[in-house]
Amino acid sequence: CRTMKHWRDKYPNRSDLEISVNVSAYQMREPGIVNRIHDVLQKTGLEADALQLEITESVFIADTRQMRQSFQELKQIGVRLNLDDFGTGYSSLQYLSSLRFDGLKIDKSFLRNINDDRQASDLVRSMMSIAKSLNMEVVAEGVETKQQLAHLKEMGCEYGQGYLFSKALPAEEAEQLLREGN
Repeated sequence: CRTMKHWRDKYPNRSDLEISVNVSAYQMREPGIVNRIHDVLQKTGLEADALQLEITESVFIADTRQMRQSFQELKQIGVRLNLDDFGTGYSSLQYLSSLRFDGLKIDKSFLRNINDDRQASDLVRSMMSIAKSLNMEVVAEGVETKQQLAHLKEMGCEYGQGYLFSKALPAEEAEQLLREGN
């Protein structure tokens, strides 16, 4: 969060920069999780809407009153919640709707054959349709080829993540990309 705040201040034309942090269902059930996240935002000065928490579908089987309360409080302070690896675990449309996620990340396993397999393509299109009907952003994980990217763009997918764009980088190398305007 501190690094993201630094980058947002240093590159004001890149107000779209956000940080995503994986959080487990177990962590979401912990008392005080919202206060800890709020404290980090206060200490670093990062705007809450620049932080996205990514939670896997295991959150559905761990559903508790405490977790639902944490979701609501995090959303009230402006933190965004994304459902990670959608389609690989315990998907439930009822939970998907009731927990009010901001975004849905389609797991990379669904993209492998998106260009060659109509069923794979139709499945991704269906996932995107569900997300959009619930006013969620869609991120396709594991984009590795220009053909996959073109297919996803044709489908109307707004965001992609994967080696086509960049491998995971240390902060210094990521900042070099920002300096270069990438």
